[in-house]
Amino acid sequence: MRKLVGEKEREEKRVQRNKILVGVVLIGMMFLSTLGYAFRNISFSSGGSDTGSHNSTTVNFRGYDFSYLNNYWVLNKEGKTYIFSYNPKQVPRVDSEINLIDSYKDAPLAIKSDSAQASSEIRANLNPFVQEVEDVSEVNCKEKTTVIVEISDSASIEQVDKCVYIKGQEAELVPLTDEFLLKILSLD
Repeated sequence: MRKLVGEKEREEKRVQRNKILVGVVLIGMMFLSTLGYAFRNISFSSGGSDTGSHNSTTVNFRGYDFSYLNNYWVLNKEGKTYIFSYNPKQVPRVDSEINLIDSYKDAPLAIKSDSAQASSEIRANLNPFVQEVEDVSEVNCKEKTTVIVEISDSASIEQVDKCVYIKGQEAELVPLTDEFLLKILSLD
């Protein structure tokens, strides 16, 4: 009888020990994978790279360094960070005169766009300067600063009163938006 009780206790202790061991191993794995993920992200933000598709490349354009991080070209200028979808050396050059970034400061900005990506890029880059950003369907170039991105047969960027028209074929809209942003930052 005593032998059965001892075997039963040993079996319960062994099962309990195995449960604790499995729990400790799982907690350790979760901790190490979280730690590994954190170090992976730190290496990206400090300019490092891994074997994945994230390349860290720097291009000098007009005296400014653009770094390719997480599928965007990033510029730090005068304490502000700007993002671009295209390498500034590969953006189409369009001859036009438009207002510079100072004309957008502390004013409301409206966006009417045929391209969600172009709209997002304008919003991300101009949001720190403007009072507010809103998407609109109606445009009044006399009253409100508005950026209009629309599909057209020919590529152009033009200023009419308070409106900037970015026009081009659908595939050109984002590169033309990058050109617009370079222009208002006095980089083109």
